[in-house]
Amino acid sequence: MPDGMKRVFVTGLTDVTTTRKEELGTIRREGNKTYKYVKFLKTTATVAVVAGNVVFYSGFAASEVTADITDIEVAGLAAGHMAAAWDGVTTSYGWIQVRGLVTNPTDVTAGANGNALTAIGAGDKTLDVSAAVTDHCVAQLLDDSTGAQTILATNYPL
Repeated sequence: MPDGMKRVFVTGLTDVTTTRKEELGTIRREGNKTYKYVKFLKTTATVAVVAGNVVFYSGFAASEVTADITDIEVAGLAAGHMAAAWDGVTTSYGWIQVRGLVTNPTDVTAGANGNALTAIGAGDKTLDVSAAVTDHCVAQLLDDSTGAQTILATNYPL
């Protein structure tokens, strides 16, 4: 393993488990997509998610995420897109997508093709168009059709 990247994983990308199976913060590359292994936490509200929905850091250093935007650690700190469904209640572990094309089943708050996206001004499970130069832009909206939208995830913090 000359590049230092782990190549064999215990879990599949869509596995969500109640016990930790990989090292938190592990980075995984599959094709043109990059994933991060995290801990899913229910904080204040129960917000269930499906694959593609956005989650936010409730603890960046600990690789902990939540789907409830009111409980994020730092305003605008989106973590990535879910690789699988999670009930929003049970503390669990699994993968989020942090780079590559992803389909978000929840419409972004506003925007048009080509817009930079941020968690600032967004709702649970989605992103919003960046309005200020100080917004942390995490992705770009490629297809703003109503319903499932194609997003290029490029700048989520690892």
